[in-house]
Amino acid sequence: RGKSKHAMSGDGVAIKLIDKNRVTQSSDVRKVIRNVRRINTEVDIMRTAQHEGICQVLHAFQTDQHVFIVLEYAERDLFHFLSSYANGLPSQLAQYLNRIIALSIRHLHTRKIAHRDLKPENILVKGDLANNNLIVKLCSFYMFY
Repeated sequence: RGKSKHAMSGDGVAIKLIDKNRVTQSSDVRKVIRNVRRINTEVDIMRTAQHEGICQVLHAFQTDQHVFIVLEYAERDLFHFLSSYANGLPSQLAQYLNRIIALSIRHLHTRKIAHRDLKPENILVKGDLANNNLIVKLCSFYMFY
């Protein structure tokens, strides 16, 4: 994943780069079709599941060799965020994080979507508690190659 700036707004964006050769390297046509569907599914979910707790796709495009998915940018994932609290999270912060994650999952489930790979590395954190602008977002849906 790389970081760049949105050409119009100047906001930071993340760019997920998917190598088509990696996705299509199997000699089994069914696996290739499955992998292509998974990429399309991930993009579709993040485009349509509009929720403040779900990372939004801003743009997606492809070349002959790569698929590019342009996403909202977050400074870190939950794993790195939690590692900065050596003595554990304050209970109020833990409640806040759990609430946002639970509401995001509930939003997906009401749309018959299961995340299937929920782990700290797939939960993005931006902003910080000190400035009262902490935002938590789910990302990376169905990406198993």
